[in-house]
Amino acid sequence: MPEESLTAEYDRFRAPADFAYFARCISLSKDFEEVPVGQPYSNVGHTEGWYRHLPTQKVYRLVEPDGPFQGLWEIAKQAKRTTKKRK
Repeated sequence: MPEESLTAEYDRFRAPADFAYFARCISLSKDFEEVPVGQPYSNVGHTEGWYRHLPTQKVYRLVEPDGPFQGLWEIAKQAKRTTKKRK
């Protein structure tokens, strides 16, 4: 899988096999390291992992599909850096 595909955000996976393939690509990539999960996406039992993209230091969450929810790969909101404009 091309590296740019690993840093694109996905709001769902088409099938469980797509999720499994994507999760394997992330785990094999030298550009990602697993980090502790901060605030979970949901408190209803979804399996979730967080991964830091080493070149950019962005932290992504990977949430496993659990019907009807189709899974998720996004930048973890709690980990997004915010910058304030100085006056």
